[in-house]
Amino acid sequence: MRLFFAVEIPEPLKKEMFALQKSLGADLSGVKWVEEENFHLTLKFLGEVPENKLREIVSVVHKSLENCLSHRLRFTNIGFFPHHNRPRVIWLGISGETDLTLEVGRKLDEALAPLGFEPSLKRSLHITLGRINKEAAGPKLVRRAREYKGIGEDKDFQVAELHLCRSDLTPSGPIYSVIEKFVFKG
Repeated sequence: MRLFFAVEIPEPLKKEMFALQKSLGADLSGVKWVEEENFHLTLKFLGEVPENKLREIVSVVHKSLENCLSHRLRFTNIGFFPHHNRPRVIWLGISGETDLTLEVGRKLDEALAPLGFEPSLKRSLHITLGRINKEAAGPKLVRRAREYKGIGEDKDFQVAELHLCRSDLTPSGPIYSVIEKFVFKG
């Protein structure tokens, strides 16, 4: 099964992100937009994991995250991977108490390394909005993104837990389901 650790985005903010997608590119072909229900902040992607490793993963992560604190994040700018001159992915940046979010990521790396999972070399906190699969759509999206004023500084959200999610790939797109929740203090 394909597994990853992620922070859930609150429903009202998912709706605003969906509206942002529409304003940026509802008329553009060549962009595969992330479905509204699939918005999340990935902290660690595990990939394919044998089912018999699941119990051990859950156990070591619960122990590792037992002292993590809840914290607040907010959305910032729109960006592109690998670069705005050759955009392949459009994303929404994250700010706020990111040091606490990154600490959760480091704890995941430390807990999972003995189980054979490689540490994440670089974490770029972002939420993927879409994937650009036709070159012609890229410049239009970049122009529209420059006009973006943000979902708003007042739209921060509480990060009170981390989810271990399963990703089932289907022809119509991935289906995510929560396998385990790790609740933070505070």
